[in-house]
Order: sequence, then C-alpha cells, then structure tokens
Amino acid sequence: MSYTNAELEAMMIDLESDLVERKESAQDGRKIRRNICAFANDLPANGRPGVLLVGVGDDGSCASLTVDDALLTALANVAGEGLILPLPSMTVQKRVLRGCEVAVVTVSPSAEPPVRFRGRVWVRVGPSVREASVADEKRLGERRRAGDLPFDSKPAGRASLAELDAAFVREHYLPSAIDREVLRQNARSFEEQLHSLRLAHEGAPTWGALIALATDPLAFVPGASVQFLRLDGHAVTDPIVNQRHLAGRLDQVVRELNDLLAVNIAVPTRVAGSLAEQRRPEYPLDALRQLAHNAIMHRGPNGRRQTIRGGRVEPRRRLAAQQLPLMLHALLATQADDPLDALLDTFLDALLDVRLPPLRHAFFQTHRHVLQVHVFRAASAPKRLRSRSSTMRAKA
Repeated sequence: MSYTNAELEAMMIDLESDLVERKESAQDGRKIRRNICAFANDLPANGRPGVLLVGVGDDGSCASLTVDDALLTALANVAGEGLILPLPSMTVQKRVLRGCEVAVVTVSPSAEPPVRFRGRVWVRVGPSVREASVADEKRLGERRRAGDLPFDSKPAGRASLAELDAAFVREHYLPSAIDREVLRQNARSFEEQLHSLRLAHEGAPTWGALIALATDPLAFVPGASVQFLRLDGHAVTDPIVNQRHLAGRLDQVVRELNDLLAVNIAVPTRVAGSLAEQRRPEYPLDALRQLAHNAIMHRGPNGRRQTIRGGRVEPRRRLAAQQLPLMLHALLATQADDPLDALLDTFLDALLDVRLPPLRHAFFQTHRHVLQVHVFRAASAPKRLRSRSSTMRAKA
C-alpha cells in the first residue's frame, strides 16, 4: 500500500500517532531503527503501513533537509542489514510535500511478529515508541500463530467460489457437516456458509476446498490426482499393463480408487476338501483402502509436489504415495516377507499425526462410510495389522 501525497501532507501537519513518526534528520540511526521495528510489529493491529517522515519537525514544519541519494540509500539499507529481524518490508521514497523535500519511509506490518531490533521488541503506543512488555510480546506471538494457516486453509487468490461444485456442496456436503434443522433455519448466504466451514477465506475458496470440492482441481493445483499403475514385473521401470489417472472432485476420485483396488486384488478360492469354500485374498482390501485414504489426507514432510501413485508390481504389491503440496511423502514396501506389514512399518508410525484438518474434514463429510477402520481378523491379515488397528482408529 502506498500513500498519496495528499494523505502524506495530512500526516505531516497532524498529530503524531501509532502510524506516523516525524524526524528532522536521519542522524540518530538507533531511533530510526526502533521506529521501523515498531511499525513492523503494528501492536494496535491497524493493518496499515506506518510512515516515517524524515525532514519534518515535530510541529509539522519543514526542516529544510537535503534529500539526496546518500540519504535514501542509507535509509533503504536498514531493511537488509540484519539488525531488525525478521527483515522488515519497507519502501523509501523522496516526496515533495507542501513545498518541502521529505524522505518517506513506509513500513508494512510484519506477517511474523514479534520483530526485534538488536534482540529487543519495540512497539508504538500512540505517538511514543517503547520496549514491548511481556504481555505485548505474547499478543504479537499469538497474532503470528493465528496467521500461520496450513496450506489447505489459505485462500486460493486466483480462484473464485464459482470453481466449486455448488450443487454438490448444497445437496451433500452441507447436510453432512451441519444439522439439517440448523440449515433450514439458517438465513446465511452460500458464501457465508462456506466461510463458516472454513472452505472460503477473504472471498476466495481455500486450497483445500478446491481440491475436495472443485469441478476441476487440476486447473489450479497441478498434480491433484491419483495415478494407478499395474506393471508387468518387479520394478517401476517394467512395462505398464494397465493404468488409470483419477482426477476430479475428491469423492469421485476416492470412489474410483476404491473400485480399482477391489478389482486388482486376486481372491484365490479353495473348494475341494472343505465343507465350505475358503477365500484368501492376496491383501485385506479394507487395509489397502485405509492406506490409500490416509495417503490422500496426509501431508508429506519432504515438500515434493507429485501425485499420489497406487501401483501393482507383479507378483508383489507396492503402494507409493508422493506428495502434492498437501499429500503424502513416500510409502514403499519391497523385498519383504510380508509387503503389507512393511508398508505399515514405513507409513503408520511416521505420518498419521500430520494430517491437514480442513482436507480431513471435507474427506470425512463426504466419505463417512469409507473412513471406518475395521479390526481385521481374516486369516490373511498380518498379525501386526490386527494389533495396530486400534491405533489407526484412534488417529483417524
């Protein structure tokens, strides 16, 4: 935000405030830096840049200061010299206000308060600058934490609410998330309802809402998809027998993924020599679905931006999921006596506690039936899986 000359002239002659400081010169660099630090902290939460007018007296009179390149350079260097941390965001300009040359330093509020000058936090209280109290520092710290939104809770600035599947949200998502009687009595607009459910922020859909409820998430989040591969061999470089690329609204992707997992598991059945047929699937379908669902709902710590991949490597199964901005890190099971057991070792202990709450909420409201974790008692289920099912249920 840049102030106009008219606004700056009004600040020049008006009383000093928590947004305005006047200095006749820049000789006292310590006070200049304290003011910049205080403006960056923005203790009153004005949400507007603070202004330091160099070349103006306390009474608003012109100090007849020569504003040259040396002065502007000295003021600009304050931002990057490292004495004020986190580094402030500021601009330095020469303006002519009421016929007077003035160096205007505009300091934006920091997104990561508290800001410190030489290890001390400075704030403005009215027209004065003072060292922050313990309560002031706590207040600034709470403001920083409140602004540290996870990726999927941040607004997708270039998207509009029209990108969401409004019909699906109204008919399915809202009745699942909010009691139907409350919805009938609720006079809020559709946009207000989205804001209350944290699916929108500042008039734009959140990234989580785009991934879960947009008609075309790939238009805004490259890699928001699931790729299913079936390979003829033991390595991912072997020929591809079959593949599917799943994209679209989250509930559609998960439903298709569930069907793919079901049709790609062999179920050997023994009839001879038994009173009843005995079915022994290669892997417990519920376990694999649970792992796939967790892959979608979890963020990986490695920061890579790749799609989730679910593949079948003959004769073993490999389920690999690598992260989008919000999805999974790496999940591999190879060369093990029990691939699923190794899969649980690498996955459950490391990633169940880093789920993104907004995406989890959207997933849960549209897939309550598939998020239930069963206690696997089938003869083919690994013992470790049976022992860990209660842990999975607790963290789901």
